[in-house]
Amino acid sequence: MSNPDHNPPVWDAFVEPVVARCQAKLGQPEGWRNPNGYPDGLALCIVDAIWSLGANYDAHVVPVLDAYREIRRAAGGNPNTDGTPELIDAIASCGGGTGFADAVRNHQRTSARKTAPLKAEAVDQAAGALNAEAITTADAFRAAVADDATKVAHVWRSVPGQRSSDIGWRYLLLLSGADEVKPDRMVSAFLRDCGVPALPTRDAVALVRSAARRLEVPARVLDHAIWLYQRAL
Repeated sequence: MSNPDHNPPVWDAFVEPVVARCQAKLGQPEGWRNPNGYPDGLALCIVDAIWSLGANYDAHVVPVLDAYREIRRAAGGNPNTDGTPELIDAIASCGGGTGFADAVRNHQRTSARKTAPLKAEAVDQAAGALNAEAITTADAFRAAVADDATKVAHVWRSVPGQRSSDIGWRYLLLLSGADEVKPDRMVSAFLRDCGVPALPTRDAVALVRSAARRLEVPARVLDHAIWLYQRAL
C-alpha cells in the first residue's frame, strides 16, 4: 500500500507536458534572456510590482515607469538607484498619491472596486511601510529577505492590492534579483495550454521551478521566456 505522505504532489504529473511545450514553443534555452529587473533600484521594483497586477504591461506599466523616471531626472535624481526615501519624496513632491497618479498619468486602482485605493496610493504606502522597517535600498531589501522573509512579506502584504495574493510579492522578489516565478495570468495561460488544471499559486510556482530544473535554466529565466511568448500571442 502506498504511503500518502510520500505520494508526489498533483503538479508533478504535468512536468513532462510543460517541458515538452517549452521545448516546442520557446526556442532553445540558450537563447532565453535573464530578465534584468532593478537590482539597484528598490523604488522601481515597488512601482513595477504594484502597477503590473491586473494591467497590460506595455500599455500601462511601461508608461508609468517612464513617467517616474522623468519626474526623478527632472529633480536631479537617478531613478535607477532610488530607494524608498527617494520614492516617498517624489510622491510627496506631486502632492501625495492622487497627485502622483496625475503625474504618471495613470489612475488605475488596486482592485475592481470603485472605492479601492489608487495604485499610486498603494505605492506610497508600500514605500512608507518598507522604509519604516529600515528597508531603504535594494541591498537592504535583499538582506532583510535573507534574514526574515516572512516578516518582510507580512509588511508587503499590508499594502492594498497585495493582501489576498502573493503574486505581487513574488514579482517584487524577482525584480530585485531573486530566482523567482511570477505566477500571473501569462504563466497560468501557458500552463493551461499544457493541459495543466487550475493550481494554487504555490503549486504553479513549484511546477515551473521543476520544469526549469529539467531544462537546466534558472526559474526566473523560464518565467521570462514564458512571459515573452504569451505577450506575443
